[in-house]
Amino acid sequence: MVDIALGVGADEIALQHTLASPRVIEKAKRGGLEIVVWTVDDPQWITRARALGIKALIANDPARMVQHRNAASLEFKL
Repeated sequence: MVDIALGVGADEIALQHTLASPRVIEKAKRGGLEIVVWTVDDPQWITRARALGIKALIANDPARMVQHRNAASLEFKL
């Protein structure tokens, strides 16, 4: 997937969440690709995305994900 994206000159790759392994993400980053992951409905993905350098998450319930993100940010600041 990453090789194909790079071969066509893409600057971003969107991966279904089951394909977003650390190995694939690292290969994409080494190739200069931004990474978007879809469809993520588990708030645990917010922490994972931050750790892996994922640009964006696509979710069925974005409001729920934002609520969890904001709550986690507040806990981190305290």
